[in-house]
Amino acid sequence: MSPTKPPIRETFHVDAAMVEAFAALSGDRNALHLDAAFARRSRYRERVAHGMLATAHLARLTNHFPGRALRFRRLEGRFEAPIPLPTTLALEVELDSRGFEARWTTGEGRLVLTAAGEFDLVAAPVGVGRGDGCLLAAPIEELDRQAADLENAREVLELSVDEAGFDALRRLTGLEPAVPVCPNLAATLMLSTLVGMRLPGRHATFTRFALVFERDLEPGQPVLLEGSVSKVSAASETLIAAVRIEQGGAALATGEIRALVNPPPRQMLSAAEIAREHTGLGLEGKTVIVIGASRGIGETAAKLFAMHGAVVVVHYFRGLEDARAIVADIEAAGGRALALGADIRVQEEVEALVERAVAETGGIDVLVNNAVMDFRPEPVTSLGWADYLGELEVSLQGLHNCCRAVIPHMKPRGGGRIVNVSSIAVDLPVRGQSKYITAKSAVVGYTRSLALELARDDIRVNLVVPAMTETDLLASIPSDYVRRAGSARAMRRNLQPIEVAQAMVYLASSWAGGMSGQKIVLNLGEPPFA
Repeated sequence: MSPTKPPIRETFHVDAAMVEAFAALSGDRNALHLDAAFARRSRYRERVAHGMLATAHLARLTNHFPGRALRFRRLEGRFEAPIPLPTTLALEVELDSRGFEARWTTGEGRLVLTAAGEFDLVAAPVGVGRGDGCLLAAPIEELDRQAADLENAREVLELSVDEAGFDALRRLTGLEPAVPVCPNLAATLMLSTLVGMRLPGRHATFTRFALVFERDLEPGQPVLLEGSVSKVSAASETLIAAVRIEQGGAALATGEIRALVNPPPRQMLSAAEIAREHTGLGLEGKTVIVIGASRGIGETAAKLFAMHGAVVVVHYFRGLEDARAIVADIEAAGGRALALGADIRVQEEVEALVERAVAETGGIDVLVNNAVMDFRPEPVTSLGWADYLGELEVSLQGLHNCCRAVIPHMKPRGGGRIVNVSSIAVDLPVRGQSKYITAKSAVVGYTRSLALELARDDIRVNLVVPAMTETDLLASIPSDYVRRAGSARAMRRNLQPIEVAQAMVYLASSWAGGMSGQKIVLNLGEPPFA
């Protein structure tokens, strides 16, 4: 626009008292503006002022036309940002022969509101204020609506636009008692009440408005403000409503409002709900297959799962008697288990084991891949390709055979858990373990890719990465070396099998529901750190 005179500039301070005064004037007692506890849990994290409170200060333009009164013919506004409390706003208005453009900014220069429109100057009417008036004829209830509740919604507000309300508007905006107030502007402010209390109500953020007045409102006579939702989007949480102001059965103004329908604050779980549903590990009655469970970490894990109420399949390769003894130990302690054997390098044997487990228990919920060939140190120059393949056939091929067999049984049950085992040596290599580290490195990559592939099926795949753990796997390493290695660690010890088993149980439990493709590193307080 081409201004015809220097911009009009006004400043005013917005605080909680002014917000309360606007709520009293308009009847807009929306919780976002008046309820600190509610507002703290909104997208703004604090109370904010009504956008129409700032718009109300357009009444101050009258000060710049002595002896005349403004009659707004068209008003459009866009709320650019929330108005925090407290804050000082600067209003800048540019005028030309066609109308005005206005901007409200904070002291930091942040734009919070823009408006434009047209007005006429008329003879100043004679009016006397009569105290604290509300522009709403009678108090209304703040509705609590979401987008799904607003399809074709219609609301009608009865307004009381008279000198008592004008007097309250003068005090709100700092006008002298004799300065005339535009009744069209007063009625426009009530769009705030329509949005903040009814369309949508409690969860509203007013974003835009536009009104065109065909004739002036007559103070002191009944006025109706109607809003009819024309479009609502649950996906974008927005609504558009046509608005109409009428008096004596005839339309004074028509236009449109737009608003966001904010989601309600998220309710945190109660202590009673947590106690009832989230203190256990969610393993009661689940079926868990522990591969490589006839000794060491696998044996301990099988027992720990059983003590958490799971039905455990104790897998063995050659250790039938050991597996039977583990089952007997579990059952003596009140748990449930069965021993099943298979060479996991052979797909058909793995499938037979899984089918037997399903037949005995009803399904598969958790798979723990714990098998490993050996940990015997050998210099890399003495290793042939067959040595690497031998390790990979157990640690990777066997692991894949087991995953491939159980996944079709997990999907119909709505998900499952797969726990694989790598080694801290992948990130902190030691001499003589090239084939072991190579195989465990492959397990890391396999786990991550499988986690991504199965995420939509709610099958979560994670890794336990232990440091040196005192099991029979270390039999090929001199005992003195194992002891000295433990003493040299930050915690001055090696891991115990129960610690690794606890990590496995955690990853298989409901407590790790938000994890997949991740690893728990049992590092005894020293690098590598996860």
